[in-house]
Amino acid sequence: MKRAIVTLFVGLALAACESQGTAPKEAPPPEPKPMEKKAEPAEAAEGPQVPVSADFEEQAEAQITADNYNAELDKLAAEIEGE
Repeated sequence: MKRAIVTLFVGLALAACESQGTAPKEAPPPEPKPMEKKAEPAEAAEGPQVPVSADFEEQAEAQITADNYNAELDKLAAEIEGE
């Protein structure tokens, strides 16, 4: 009995799918708009400049030498622990 009911439902489902016919034609996608020119990074960079590690390389090379690197490292460690 269950097999007959399942077969009936499957048959009705297939008949319903076929009776819908072909899908209506979709409109073609719109033409893509031309891209706007984006601002260059230099133009967009307004406001305060944040220092980065590259800004301090020359200063660090002048201050830290092979003779005093341990002392400088200890100062940095103390500064970090103090925060």
